[in-house]
Amino acid sequence: MKFRRLLEKIAERASSLNAVFPEFASRITSIADAVRAVDASNFREAEQILNALEEKLIAILKVASDESTMQEIQRGVEGDLAPCRATMTAEQLSMLEQQLWRRKLMERYNLERLSLFYLI
Repeated sequence: MKFRRLLEKIAERASSLNAVFPEFASRITSIADAVRAVDASNFREAEQILNALEEKLIAILKVASDESTMQEIQRGVEGDLAPCRATMTAEQLSMLEQQLWRRKLMERYNLERLSLFYLI
């Protein structure tokens, strides 16, 4: 099944973080194993599980990343938000900022979003 291969690819990429952040290897391995175990036949449940796993992975990346990486991501987010500041509400900007942070942090470590929506 297509989803199974995609989930395996995501799990492998997540596992590759063990070399980058050995102090978090057990947690990262746990997340990768949980991704592999997702039953993609129930899309709603699979999406909820993947979202929860992504939250955990992002939390690890935020804690584990060095200050220069975080500053680089912040500059990228600010640059992307600059053209939107005049046309969006504060609430819209806040939501967009969170989405950009997530995307850029995952991209920084060559990870795909953990969502069936992004896998399709």
